[in-house]
Amino acid sequence: MTLFLVANLVGLRFLISTGAAWAHALLYVWVSMYGVLVTSQFWLLANAVTEVRQAKRIFPLLSLGAILGAVAGGEVTGFLVEDVGIQSRNLLWVAGGLLLGTAPIVRWIRDLANEASGSAPPNNESDDEAMGKRAQDDQEDASVEAGLFDTIRQSRHLQAIIGVIALTVCTTTFVDYQFKTVAAAAYPTESGLTAFMGRFYGRVSLVAFLLQLFLGSKFISRLGVGGAIAALPLGLVAATVGMLTAPGLVAATLMRGTDQSLKHSIDKTGRELLFMPVPIAVKKRVKVFIDLFVDHGAQGGAGALLLLFTAGLGLGVRGISIIVLGLLLLWLGLVVVARGTYVHQFRRLLHRRTDSDSGGDPDASSKMSIKEWVTTAIGRSGTEEILEGLRRSERQDVPVPATTLQQLLKHDTPEVRRRALRLFRLQEKDGFIETVASHLEDSDAEVRLEAARYIYQHLPEDRISLLREGLKHDDYRIRAAGLGVITKDGGPEERSLVTEPLLRDLMAYEGEARGEIRSEVARVLGALEDRPYRVDMLSRLLHAKAPQVVRNAIESAGYSEERDFVPRLLELLNHETYREEARRALTAYGERVLGTLFDHLTDPRVSATIRERIPNILEAQPRQTTADVLLLSLEQVTVPVRTAVVQSLTQIDQRVHDLSLNEETLRTEILAEARRYNVLEECLQVVDATEGPGASYPSDRLDSARSSSLERLFQLLGLRYNQQDLQNAYRGFTSADQKLQSSSVELLDNLLEHGLRTEIVPLLAESLEHRSSSLRGEETTIRSDVEALRYLLQEDDPRLQVPAVKVAVCFEETVLTKHVQDLTDHPNLNVRRAARHELGWPTPPEQSVSAPKERE
Repeated sequence: MTLFLVANLVGLRFLISTGAAWAHALLYVWVSMYGVLVTSQFWLLANAVTEVRQAKRIFPLLSLGAILGAVAGGEVTGFLVEDVGIQSRNLLWVAGGLLLGTAPIVRWIRDLANEASGSAPPNNESDDEAMGKRAQDDQEDASVEAGLFDTIRQSRHLQAIIGVIALTVCTTTFVDYQFKTVAAAAYPTESGLTAFMGRFYGRVSLVAFLLQLFLGSKFISRLGVGGAIAALPLGLVAATVGMLTAPGLVAATLMRGTDQSLKHSIDKTGRELLFMPVPIAVKKRVKVFIDLFVDHGAQGGAGALLLLFTAGLGLGVRGISIIVLGLLLLWLGLVVVARGTYVHQFRRLLHRRTDSDSGGDPDASSKMSIKEWVTTAIGRSGTEEILEGLRRSERQDVPVPATTLQQLLKHDTPEVRRRALRLFRLQEKDGFIETVASHLEDSDAEVRLEAARYIYQHLPEDRISLLREGLKHDDYRIRAAGLGVITKDGGPEERSLVTEPLLRDLMAYEGEARGEIRSEVARVLGALEDRPYRVDMLSRLLHAKAPQVVRNAIESAGYSEERDFVPRLLELLNHETYREEARRALTAYGERVLGTLFDHLTDPRVSATIRERIPNILEAQPRQTTADVLLLSLEQVTVPVRTAVVQSLTQIDQRVHDLSLNEETLRTEILAEARRYNVLEECLQVVDATEGPGASYPSDRLDSARSSSLERLFQLLGLRYNQQDLQNAYRGFTSADQKLQSSSVELLDNLLEHGLRTEIVPLLAESLEHRSSSLRGEETTIRSDVEALRYLLQEDDPRLQVPAVKVAVCFEETVLTKHVQDLTDHPNLNVRRAARHELGWPTPPEQSVSAPKERE
């Protein structure tokens, strides 16, 4: 394009030398188009080689350069013509030479940009893969085959940009008419008007220069793109109100001055930034069209409207001001729309590029009916396939032939036999009592129970009598099966058959089937209400040695909702064998134990493992009260527990649509997490850079803690704002793609409220540039490894404190020794032992407290 424009200048120079009058007219028309084309090419290049965060810093400087260029161009032209003596027509050679000189500069800029972007291809991809991915993304927004107008029609953002530009041109044309009309009336002589105009435009250029120099970057940084494109219409609204109330030269000068000083500085920067989230393939097609045809078309339309209003309707300056005010209000409305579509472009980019793929091989059941899949799976020899087929049959009520189920009753795996018997019962297959009865003596207790349940379901009307006889049977295993039937299928009449002497007799049994029998006793106790002996029996069974007995006792404790069992259930969260059953049992208590759970969650004496499991229990009860309890606990828990609390809050927020969290508390926690992330990053930089003893601190531990803090920060923000936006922003920020990183920060810059934005966005932006930073008003800068260790010893995170203790003793620093001594009484067992060991203090066997004392 540059070479084409240079060739145009050379051709025009030769045409003018012929002396043809039409050549000068052609030059006039061409210059008007040339200015738009060169400017569009320049901003296209700037858009292509910068990320949005870079653009917000650089574009104000580029606009400043444009203002300086306009001033310098006039001065150089005057010097060449008046002092050097170059003819006006030969200035075309100068213009062509200057333009030609930009070609190698443009090439150099592109090479630098390609080198920078190729240094870190996203997700460890090769350069070609990264370039291909970006090209594919561009084509997703607008395919190569899409026409210009189709592209605009499909993009609300482009429509908003066109609307803003059209209204800008139209309104400023009306303002220019008002200004010149009032100025001509105030200065009736040509010389007076010329002098006034010269002084005005010279001073306006100076004001625009000063605005861009001192306020441009700060304005964009503080108020963003929305503030930049709103500055001009808001300024004109104030000036127009002045024109309506006190029309005259002062008001007209203020209107035109506001227009010219902002239009070529802050407003110009804002309008160019609006194009940043538009894919480069789209920008190449539409930007020149918008800059050339929309701009000039709006000028022509504004001129026609002015002719209609002034010559046709006879409106004066005050009448035009009313129309201008209406246009300004419409303009401000479009500014709001443009800001919204601007943010949506980043939201869309992050969603498309970070949303996890849902690809993979389709489920087998999608290729055939469920019935066909179940029949095929059950007919295979693989145990897992058979079990999955039986599960699906039960889940989706798919009938299985009785002959197939009879074959499965002979399977070697007890789980297969149990599920086959279960389907006999659920699918109400009659006439198989004799077949099923043979499994009352199966080696597996659960299989025997399923057999008993089927038989009980198909017994005649006097089955209560038969059940009573079964509970008195000499074979204790048959008694246990009877208890199982009562637990699963019994009503009040059947449960009345269970007496305390029966249960105590079964509890006292010491034979081979002791575990199986006690297991059924534990299970039936959950179905018995208002039995005074239930708490005592279940308490004993909760401490049994047989895992199945304990599991059934846990389940019954949950059904009972007796508060006496809560401490033991919390203890069992520490046991991997029973963790899931204990979690379900505690969840069954509902809101009755929220206070108790909060006490355990926030008590530093409680085992850290237990405390980290409690949020998951509250998460299983997604309601406002559990969210309030979790949020309230945030400021009182250690960092590992904090992670679990925030994750559970996030899950509750996803499931409770009208969740309302205390905004002030949430804001405090967000800022606290931002400060933690900031200091951890500083500590990591110091540890990586030091050559002293602090270099022995494991930086991978610090890096992991910093990453966890960043994730918590985004999750906390997701509780305040749209969670999907923040999840995508987190993925983008932590990716290796600079474009996604920058887009994530820009999305936050437009989503967050002012107080959070001014604290968090600069922190994240500087983090991307690997520069140490600290939040304003907080003395948190870490300057040495001693300061880093001092912070890590105080950070309430055992995973950071333990290695910090081991490194701190290598320093002969009193302050570090004092911190290590303070940790000898730390609630966390590992921290306490590490501090005592490094100081050479005795470390007798200690046990962490698993539960707090009861509240009064």
